[in-house]
Amino acid sequence: MTKIPFSSPMNLIPCLILLLITCMISIPSEGLRLTLVPPYSPESPAYLSNLTISKKIQKLINQSKGRAQVLNSSLFPTKNSNQTSPYGESKRIFSPIDGTNLGGASGYAYAAKIGIGQFKNGPLYKTYYLSLDTGSTLTWLQCEKCQTGGNTCFPQVDPLYENSLSTSYEPLMENNPMCISAPPNPNPNKLCSYDIEYADGAQTKGQMASEIFTFETTYSTQLVGLVFGCGFDQKGFRVKEGVPEKAAGILGLGRGKEAFHMQLDYRHIGLSFSYCFQDLLNQGGGQQRPTYLYFGENPHDYPFTFQETPFQVVANNPLYYVRLISINIGNIPVTMPPVDKVIIDTGSSISYLFKPAYESMVKTLVSWLNRRRIPPRILHSNDLTDDPTFCFAKKPNQGYGILPTIHFMLEGDGEFKIAPEQGFVVWKDDPQGEEYFCLMIEPHDTLSIIGAFQQVNHKFIYDIGRNKLLFLNKNCAYAH
Repeated sequence: MTKIPFSSPMNLIPCLILLLITCMISIPSEGLRLTLVPPYSPESPAYLSNLTISKKIQKLINQSKGRAQVLNSSLFPTKNSNQTSPYGESKRIFSPIDGTNLGGASGYAYAAKIGIGQFKNGPLYKTYYLSLDTGSTLTWLQCEKCQTGGNTCFPQVDPLYENSLSTSYEPLMENNPMCISAPPNPNPNKLCSYDIEYADGAQTKGQMASEIFTFETTYSTQLVGLVFGCGFDQKGFRVKEGVPEKAAGILGLGRGKEAFHMQLDYRHIGLSFSYCFQDLLNQGGGQQRPTYLYFGENPHDYPFTFQETPFQVVANNPLYYVRLISINIGNIPVTMPPVDKVIIDTGSSISYLFKPAYESMVKTLVSWLNRRRIPPRILHSNDLTDDPTFCFAKKPNQGYGILPTIHFMLEGDGEFKIAPEQGFVVWKDDPQGEEYFCLMIEPHDTLSIIGAFQQVNHKFIYDIGRNKLLFLNKNCAYAH
């Protein structure tokens, strides 16, 4: 068990309250779970019923480009920029904003459904959607106070969280070790506030507090006391005019003591979390079966043998990095140097590859296609169209079976297999009535990212205790 340092016995009280709540409720050894919602499921905050497959693809690409720009500006600020590092004293973290929409589920691949609070009247707890983000650490949602005193809220579908009516809401004091913005000499009589400015200028301010969250297990629900951010003032979150957001905030799963999985480790749940993403495009339409974000052990994982690769840890950095050793297109190896610091990111839909490695991969892919007499056609993105950049002609009645599996060989002999359905999409060029298979991996000048589209139909376990990423090919439509 990880021990939290305290400066005085009085500091123990808030954390002891949380631990007491947890112990009294008897958390099971199997771990806890939250329901995950894909972006184009009818239940999703991002769901739009009239979108064609091509429009869905275009939205995923646009969102991913905005996400990559924000990550890039955070990791590599320009010389003339007055933006400080996201890991410095400013407490800035990576932005969840895609540049056009709020980084809620409309700007993210997946959302998680949470239950929060305890109420005497009406439902026992309130339900909200939070955007899943492995690139930030604090979980927060908008609270009722953002409608008062000159504060600002972004419009959302669900009512603002009425923290004043919850019998389990308890503000943190400044000297609590979970207070992320505590000064060098914290005041034990002053409430803990937080102020996070994201890389694109969006900002959330509020109060850090402990609250009861409702999780599922296989056969029941469990209540757990956790620390979160109650957002009183949100600025710069761009939403589509006239369309309120269904996502009320962010579920932070990055590296940081305030992240949910880190807090749950203090409560003997285990220092890991896992998920299994379904088809992002929901090409079959209709309601998709639920999948889950697990914290701690999932008993359904044990019959399987997982691939694994070590995380590359960067100090004061919330992201999860792995090392890419090589790539195979089918059984053809790509001639390329290894790529360090490949980001495993749930906030980006498609993947990016450092340009020299991307160009080598595409060269090998062209060779593979030429052997099968499949002509490639290069598309060029511009300000008006955000199409995929590498496509090739699709003949009538051709399925994904003619396409290669892309193998990412990761450090530690981990082989991440990207099936044709996750490596490519069918793209329709409407003016000519033609169809193309398009690669859903884009080049980037500085970054490499494995996004949610390529993570589909893989079970991922973030084993933070062992500093390893475990993964396995699996049909996530039927996964636990």
